[in-house]
Amino acid sequence: MDKYKTLSHNTSTILKLKTTPKSRVYTTEISSTITQNNKTAFNNIAEEFTLTYIKSEEGYLIYRKEVKKRFFLNEINFVIKKLDKAQELALKMASINDVLEFYINKHFQIIKVINTSQIREKWQVLKNEILEGYPDFDSLIDDFDVQLEEKHIQQIFLEDNFLNLLFTNLFHIEFKQKKEIEEEKLISNALGIIDIPIIEKRVLVKNKRLFRNIINIATNATIDTDSKKFSLAKINAFVGQLNTEKGSKHQLDFKYIGNYKIQPDTGLISEIELEHTFEIKNLYKKTSTYNLKLED
Repeated sequence: MDKYKTLSHNTSTILKLKTTPKSRVYTTEISSTITQNNKTAFNNIAEEFTLTYIKSEEGYLIYRKEVKKRFFLNEINFVIKKLDKAQELALKMASINDVLEFYINKHFQIIKVINTSQIREKWQVLKNEILEGYPDFDSLIDDFDVQLEEKHIQQIFLEDNFLNLLFTNLFHIEFKQKKEIEEEKLISNALGIIDIPIIEKRVLVKNKRLFRNIINIATNATIDTDSKKFSLAKINAFVGQLNTEKGSKHQLDFKYIGNYKIQPDTGLISEIELEHTFEIKNLYKKTSTYNLKLED
């Protein structure tokens, strides 16, 4: 990703979110590479979806995200036509989230998923199909039943890595010259199933594309070890399950770099790039990459 220079003149900028009922088409690619015990697993999934402002209600904005296409890609970004059993199941289960409706605040941040009943209705139909075609996944079905209960389902979406990237919490916030804005975030499943809290630092930067009105916001982040959600005990337990020698010491390294592009004229996100890596040297490494682009 390109490096940018911070604004050199004394100024501040407030990005304004503009709401129009027109559906906007986005494409995204989400990939992860995990190396553990000298074995590497790669996963890359792509989506085309529309994002639509519906209306204002109870002081919030209602947005609908509707997936039009979803497919797996190989390591050279070709569509995988012959899926394995796990990939087939993953696409089936993801289909219950094809249509999501949210309460969004003025900063463009998710407050609540509001069509949870519709999601559960889709799941009730789908799970019978899955049990017939994949009887050995019955424990996974039971887990999903619990996760989709109303007392749990909000957390699933509010802590979803991609949704937190899409709904950026960047609008109607003042960015001052060279001053970073800190944002507390959570990366789900950062180490195995362990969530890691981070502090993302955002700064307004120069636009290198001349004659185009696009605002760039560069980001980096550090692990938030002071957060109540940070669990050193869980991390140590995870490391202990790797090929480690008794009494050996290991360090968790973290790299995070991203860039948001905003169209201030239309009040829209036009592009997002993010890559982060968690690494325990010679034992475990997970790199996740997100690319989002406004197509229309």
